[in-house]
Amino acid sequence: MTLLLVANDGSLLRTVYLSLSESFSAKTLVVSSFLSASELASSFVEMIRSDSFNCVVYISGETRNTERMKLLNVFFPSFIACQCQSSGLPLLCLSSLAVFGIPHSTPVQESSDRNPCCIYGNTKNQFDLFLLNSLDNLCATVLMPGSIINPNSRHCLFLKWSKFIKSCPPLFFALRFITLPGFLPCIHIDDLASIITSEVTALLDRHSSSVEKSAVFKICSFDLPLALIFSSIVRRSSFIVLPPIPVSLVSSLTFFLPSSIKKKIVLAFSAVSFEASYPSLSKRCYGRLDSYLESFSK
Repeated sequence: MTLLLVANDGSLLRTVYLSLSESFSAKTLVVSSFLSASELASSFVEMIRSDSFNCVVYISGETRNTERMKLLNVFFPSFIACQCQSSGLPLLCLSSLAVFGIPHSTPVQESSDRNPCCIYGNTKNQFDLFLLNSLDNLCATVLMPGSIINPNSRHCLFLKWSKFIKSCPPLFFALRFITLPGFLPCIHIDDLASIITSEVTALLDRHSSSVEKSAVFKICSFDLPLALIFSSIVRRSSFIVLPPIPVSLVSSLTFFLPSSIKKKIVLAFSAVSFEASYPSLSKRCYGRLDSYLESFSK
């Protein structure tokens, strides 16, 4: 089986490629930040015509630049999806938990209401809706990961939090005594690569069967307690963990705040959880992330 992996250059590309290569013959189309929409489309069509692929895996995307978000989160994946449908190729791609915006209830499931509150979440949701409403004969799997944790990256979220908390003595001191009840929805980069590989196998099986062709969405995220993260940073467990506050109450109290800030407060104080499609993910994440978090206390 030969796969075409479309991705930005970086650690996610390398990690997923290594994982896929253990089970498949994988070729890559690296999305350069300098390529235009027409150049990306031409490159993809040229690769599809030059080789016999059995599946396309799209894990490219943009999180910062607005114009690139429209290109890599909406236009290019939509173009690839249309090409896959016309060529009879199954497609695996990444969405995001950002499509749900500010949760109205917990736990959040794949079928929960979507109300993205940022440009990134909105562009991801546009593509998801395109798959659901415009492509009836495409066999696709859409994974919805939380924050991707890469311990080897200098941009790792935990490192940013650690630097910020340690640079603010009052906050550092406060977190040694009291902490928040919420969770960080996240996934270790190695676990995401492993899930992508297993889901490609399942997707190929579904595509070759008589099962109705459609897009299947799956949450792949682990609810990492904020208390565990903070205790690793401040080098001790807090005496008090605040009780979770109902989502509706937090939303009412923060109605005047910008959506991006309101969402962070809801996730921090309401203990919102995301119902993942992979029960064993929590054990793997704890095993991987615990050892990594311990580095903060050294």
